[in-house]
Amino acid sequence: MFLFNDVQQLVMKANDDLVALIKVRISEHQKAEEQKAEAQREQIRQQELQRIADEASAPIEPAPVNSPAPVKAAAPVQSPSKPATSTAVQVNLQAEVFDLEALIHAIAGGHAPISVLTVDWEKLDAMVAAQRDKFSMAGVRLVKVAA
Repeated sequence: MFLFNDVQQLVMKANDDLVALIKVRISEHQKAEEQKAEAQREQIRQQELQRIADEASAPIEPAPVNSPAPVKAAAPVQSPSKPATSTAVQVNLQAEVFDLEALIHAIAGGHAPISVLTVDWEKLDAMVAAQRDKFSMAGVRLVKVAA
């Protein structure tokens, strides 16, 4: 209804003019909707890239270690020639991929090296074996090998 809110004037137009006007308004509306949708997709992409960059640059804090209450004991006597030393608990960290699509976007955007991805050759070869000559995938080509 919002595209044709001037319906009173439109009914007086010649049929050819009316059809052309209807097509133009619908086409312009569809283009505007597509532009809005693309702008929204781009905004989401930028937010995801920013989130990834923020996560990558944020310092990683080790999880607190819950230890039992300390047992009180007599403090050892230290000689003045030896300074007191403390032992720091070393925490090992390991990466966990929880959003593969975001990782792929980070690689495509140059925020991570492509070497973090690996090819599962067994699954890829199984797909080729199943599809034979019909196999097609971007970035992959079929080559002849000895049987």
